[in-house]
Amino acid sequence: PIGCVCGYQHTVCMPCRCGFFTVHAKLQLKESPRAISGSTSIAKFLRVTCRSKKQGSRFRYFVRIWGFLSILGFLLANQLGYDPSDISPLKLEASGRVYYRLYLQNDETLILCYLDPLHGDQISFVHTSEYLAKSGILCPRVLNHDDKIGVTIQQDIGDTSLIDIDIEKDNGGLLLDETVRLLSKLHLAQIPQLPTLTLNDLSAQMQMMEEIFLNNFLDITLSSQLSDIEQQALENLSQQPWMNCHFDFERRNLHAIKNDICVIDFQDLCHGPIGIDLAGIFIA
Repeated sequence: PIGCVCGYQHTVCMPCRCGFFTVHAKLQLKESPRAISGSTSIAKFLRVTCRSKKQGSRFRYFVRIWGFLSILGFLLANQLGYDPSDISPLKLEASGRVYYRLYLQNDETLILCYLDPLHGDQISFVHTSEYLAKSGILCPRVLNHDDKIGVTIQQDIGDTSLIDIDIEKDNGGLLLDETVRLLSKLHLAQIPQLPTLTLNDLSAQMQMMEEIFLNNFLDITLSSQLSDIEQQALENLSQQPWMNCHFDFERRNLHAIKNDICVIDFQDLCHGPIGIDLAGIFIA
């Protein structure tokens, strides 16, 4: 438990989103934290007590999502031996990964990544990070990881991604040149046990784009018009050189650290057509 300005000792104390309450979160666990592997399980035991600053009334309610993520982050960090003074959820990924910034007592910050073990694992990320570093490719160092609870503790590389920079004009185009050099090194890096894409995999990605983005998000149907384009794209991709493929080599996954470029989110690295990563950086 940690103390807070209200004088109570609680596991977590934070402002409620409405601004009128102080949230005092207590973990009510019927089993040890080590036995809890996923957020669904943790949610069964998590309740929040609030005290109204204006009226002094108290009531219980299920914590809202942002508060829940913060509490989950504290719990996961503690299980790996970290005792952060503060924590902030960063983003939710389509893959289901949740990222946190941990603020430690010595002013150091680290990144905690959580993926529910019921939905996947972080083994490929840890494996790939080791070989990228051996190849001289700048990427976040994995400082600690626990496959059983789905957590990695990573180096904090900051928030400046290339999506926030005009890389074609910044520093006379030096960042763009460095990005292309980085991609070349990544394509040629010696990384064992990488999966290989198939044309069926690429076709499935195109169908996902059509279903999720066009049909569901934009509410338009272009199946007949897209069929010929998809087939032509598959034929062209099959004729390209196949090598290491980040598969998400977009500016949001490239961070600028002084004059260097750091690559992140490489858990889907595989063998695939060279054009996918080139399109990611020059077109996406």
